[in-house]
Amino acid sequence: IDGYSLEVKGIDLENSLKKMKNNEILMLGTVPYRPQKRPYIIEYTKPYIYQNDALYCNINVDENITTWPTDFSGLKIAVMKGFDINKNIQDAIDKGNIQLIEGEQKENLDKLIYQEVDCYINDEISISGELLKVKEEFKKSDKNISLEEIRKVASISHNSYHIGFSNANFPAKKYLIKKINLAIKVMENSKEIKEIKQRHLNLYLHPEKKTTIDIGLYNWSDKLVSQKLNGYGVIAEIVTKSFEVEDIAVDYQFHNSNYDYLLTKWGKICMTLPWLNIGDREKYFYFSDNIKSTAMYFFYNTKFNPKGSIKNNFELYNIGGIEGYFYEKEIFDKKKTVQYTSFKNWRELIEALLSNKIDVIFAQKDRFYTNIKGFLDSEKRLILAKNKPLLKQDSYALFSKKCKNSKELRGKFNRGLERVKRRGIFDKILKKYNMTMEEYNGIKDNRIDSDNDGVFNAYDKCDDTPKSVKVNNTGCERTIDPYTMEINYNKNRMTIDGYISSMKMRDKFLDKLRVSYPTLEIIDELSIDKGEPKGWIESISGVAKELKLLIDGSLKVTGKEILLSGKLETIEEKRVLDKRLAEHKYSGYKIMPSNIIILNTKIKLCQTKFNTFLDGNKITFDPATDVIKSENNELLLKLYKIAQSCPKSKIHIIGHTDSRGNDVVNNILSLNRAKSVFRKLQKFGISSNNMKAIGKGESIPIADNSTTEGREKNRRIEFKILG
Repeated sequence: IDGYSLEVKGIDLENSLKKMKNNEILMLGTVPYRPQKRPYIIEYTKPYIYQNDALYCNINVDENITTWPTDFSGLKIAVMKGFDINKNIQDAIDKGNIQLIEGEQKENLDKLIYQEVDCYINDEISISGELLKVKEEFKKSDKNISLEEIRKVASISHNSYHIGFSNANFPAKKYLIKKINLAIKVMENSKEIKEIKQRHLNLYLHPEKKTTIDIGLYNWSDKLVSQKLNGYGVIAEIVTKSFEVEDIAVDYQFHNSNYDYLLTKWGKICMTLPWLNIGDREKYFYFSDNIKSTAMYFFYNTKFNPKGSIKNNFELYNIGGIEGYFYEKEIFDKKKTVQYTSFKNWRELIEALLSNKIDVIFAQKDRFYTNIKGFLDSEKRLILAKNKPLLKQDSYALFSKKCKNSKELRGKFNRGLERVKRRGIFDKILKKYNMTMEEYNGIKDNRIDSDNDGVFNAYDKCDDTPKSVKVNNTGCERTIDPYTMEINYNKNRMTIDGYISSMKMRDKFLDKLRVSYPTLEIIDELSIDKGEPKGWIESISGVAKELKLLIDGSLKVTGKEILLSGKLETIEEKRVLDKRLAEHKYSGYKIMPSNIIILNTKIKLCQTKFNTFLDGNKITFDPATDVIKSENNELLLKLYKIAQSCPKSKIHIIGHTDSRGNDVVNNILSLNRAKSVFRKLQKFGISSNNMKAIGKGESIPIADNSTTEGREKNRRIEFKILG
């Protein structure tokens, strides 16, 4: 809500209602609409959360009684202090049929578990979440109590919740209520409330899924990145918010910049920022989307040049810079005719400029002005910056290729960063630090990059690109051609990789798939980029419905060509699939003849033999090698006998890895491991013509790569029978 600064504090319900009554609190959220019961709450906003109150009982309560409250005569019922008692409950209390006992959440749940009360009423989310937490506590303490005996008996009521306002007056109160109602409407229409609620619900019910990552930082400038600031500066706050919308918490570690870089390179921490994409860094890191553009300037001593006519020519001056900074190798080592002197620290560098030992300093404005603060005002006045920048560089977050799930983490960060920009959070952070976008990028002259797309006007062929649009190096909207998508499907999960045009279209596309596959785990690895052909999500989501007919299917889309691949058990099933595909007609799209393998009875039996055996047995290798461990000999001999029982079958031996390490290296390792198994079976006597080794790397996980157990499952050799 623009123009307001709202402070939100947690408070227990009973105390908060007293304070509302005494006008000590102006606003209270979240409260149900109860004007008769609480006349001191005089106005309510639109509802923005809906939830059920539920009745949970222990094993002593007969499971056949379900009608509330008439069936619960004589029972003790625990409720939260200040719980909203509706007319049915009040009548039962007045008649002495039930006894209400007030307490805090944990206290009430303990009483229910230890059978000090018969039942407990609260919102369903809270009770189910607390039960999960208690179960974990009991596991750790070996308490011999079965929580399976606690059961939900009935839903008591469906409530809508609002922000309530007390009788206290304050300026523009009615205007604020209108603005809140408008914000609620906007957030409902964009599904943002639903998204926030679902995210926090998932974390509440499954707190073990909350991820915290370590991020390396170095002190860069007073506003952008500094250990002295609350929130550590603009860039750190933008990164924090970008991860926050993806349910990831961050823990910042400040180091010397070079040490920070090395720690990330070695995988001791998994992410560091901000850095340029120079040298051989792509060998060791994945790069995020651009976090910040950087402009480099000449700074000069007015005694050296009182008229200030500094030209954009490196060869005219004796230049000073910081030792080890990117320009030493990237610029000055390549320009053999340039006079360049490096200094160990900023103080030495600036003193050299003031004493005319060098002519100019080559640096970013934000870093220069941060480091000149310790000098006298009379010295500061002697140094000026050239008006126009000499060089533009983009800054990124680096993700170590030695860390598990770095590629996945980068994807979440990029997605979060785009959400932060789209929702206006980025702009609010800049406002908090009294910073404009030009200052953030180190460029105060609007003529340099008038559309703020990160490309200077001199090189910008599209000078009115909207701020949120990704651009190429000419400043025009970046488009992908051909646009592609691949969906891999089995009975447990669906993995989607490829491109889609926006977060809104992505959400719409995933919603369509969830309608077709409501119980399936859907792993989203989509990238946001332009170039989407007309009818993209309608055509793909339409054809994707047919994947459920297949055994291990895939859908590949290139431009406007759609290809469905997979396995079916009979020719008749293939005819049904072809008929259904023929009914899908999307303007301009061509559905290619499907690439289907028919599993006859013998092939199906052969596949079942492999699957059954490998369900309980696993080929293992020496760590990070393709060397099969010696204890696998008997296992391999049994696999040989299974293959021997399928003499005419074509067998694909497929290697898979977990997500740790470089994805290219993982692809090679998975292929080499498959080849090792291939060679063993060949030695035993299986014809090489009947086998093929394939490496899939980390691309088809069957479990969560963030856990040890999940990674163990993902490292596997798979046998696929093709015919």
